Amino acid sequence: MTAIQQEFPLEKKLDQNLRRDFGPARGKSIFANYVQARDCLSTDILRYIVGREPSLTDHGVDHIRNVLENVELLLQSDIKELNAVELYVLVISVLFHDVGNLFGRKNHHKKIGDIYEYVRHSDSQFSQEKCLVIKIASAHTGEALDGSNDTLNDLQDSDNLYGKQVRSRTLAAILRLADELAEGEHRTSKYIVKAHGFSKESRIFHDYALVTSVHPDRGNGRLMLTYNLRLQARKGKVLSSNRGKFVRLMNFAYGRIVKLDEERKYTKHYAPLLEPYKRTSVHFNFHLDSSLHDLDIGDLTLSDKIIPGENPPNMTKLFPQCEPSKLWQRLSQIKLNPAVVRLR
Repeated sequence: MTAIQQEFPLEKKLDQNLRRDFGPARGKSIFANYVQARDCLSTDILRYIVGREPSLTDHGVDHIRNVLENVELLLQSDIKELNAVELYVLVISVLFHDVGNLFGRKNHHKKIGDIYEYVRHSDSQFSQEKCLVIKIASAHTGEALDGSNDTLNDLQDSDNLYGKQVRSRTLAAILRLADELAEGEHRTSKYIVKAHGFSKESRIFHDYALVTSVHPDRGNGRLMLTYNLRLQARKGKVLSSNRGKFVRLMNFAYGRIVKLDEERKYTKHYAPLLEPYKRTSVHFNFHLDSSLHDLDIGDLTLSDKIIPGENPPNMTKLFPQCEPSKLWQRLSQIKLNPAVVRLR
């Protein structure tokens, strides 16, 4: 896919809200500004990031679509709490938040300005929009002005565009969490992973993407992470050669779980619209050839509960039964039915 299609649900909502708040003609004109940015980025920028950073997980058009989907899933019916201009600024910021990767991964959040000027043809009518987009998109990673990681603290909820209030800090928090949730097998290539086509340093990110599914469950107040890990077996037992990769991947996943939960707590501190998310729920499925096992460990839950002296939490300390080597030992002791036909 080389373009972000206009029939995308969040875009329809944006178009309707702009026409409602500004009237048909003015609303249509503002929405056309979004379409122009979307199409230019899709054609000239996003599709070429992979050429500049071939070992990164996807940061192109499909990633942008996924982040937009996450925005809608995170907010659901409460998206109405954003006025039309705020929704417009949010989706524009989503479009631009990763474009700096075209110049390399390092400090990519600081490299938005030149691409913005290209997309908007250096038109002065977009000067205020540019300021908002750069501030909001840049806050999704990196350092704050004080040298800490508290980037949202640098923003305010008192900006404006087209005569309407724009809560930049709130929008940046929503974008930041929606981006953190953008994970899954759509961000990589099964074939290139299998062919060892990614760099050694980035391989773990692609392995992680292949086993991960993320879902914002607003109704139940949780972010859901599901992992499907596949292990090969022979003569009814798991191959011992799987052990090293399994332990590395589990340890990496635990680090990502903690990071996601940190982002959940951090972003909702600055954005009341994210307040419903009280916990992060994690479930592991272990596929041993055609057999499915969950080892009866149930769902692991990281909540708003704070343990004094533990920040961030340690997954294996919170859930000692899930220490990777212990899980491997249990999996290696499972005896499969060798008579089962295994499809490859």
